[in-house]
Amino acid sequence: MYPNPYESPDLNLPPKGFGSKLYAHKQNVLPVQSIVQGVVTKLILDQTLWDTLNEFDESLPNYNFTPSKYGYYLIAAQATWNPTAGGGPSCFYLYQDGGAVAYHYAVITANQYLTHRITQIRPLTPNNVVDIRLWQVTGAVKSVAQLLGMTFFEVHRLS
Repeated sequence: MYPNPYESPDLNLPPKGFGSKLYAHKQNVLPVQSIVQGVVTKLILDQTLWDTLNEFDESLPNYNFTPSKYGYYLIAAQATWNPTAGGGPSCFYLYQDGGAVAYHYAVITANQYLTHRITQIRPLTPNNVVDIRLWQVTGAVKSVAQLLGMTFFEVHRLS
């Protein structure tokens, strides 16, 4: 039996493989990020578990990934809304170089968590800038869940 390369006894160690690896997420601290109705908003990912080549800029207002090498990258991103009153449409976006390249649309149900997910393999160059954003129209301000594993941005260079 082969060992699973994605299992690690220490969550601070990235999985084995090619160079670039990133896992950034919302830290479990206040203030909670709130998304104003009708405004596409970049997610604040203020903590990295690993960033092997220092390619993630977690400074305000950036919160983006810029690869240092050409290649194909596996990008997995997730955003979770906190359960609050009111519901309505919402959309989660993967942005590259200032424009949306993928999205996930869903309807928020009042008082329930809603999770958006995007997974893609994308060719990237050292000039590309990638980030994630949220939008909602529920009639109110909505907050983003920030427990580990609920809202994150993960990147792996495949080749």
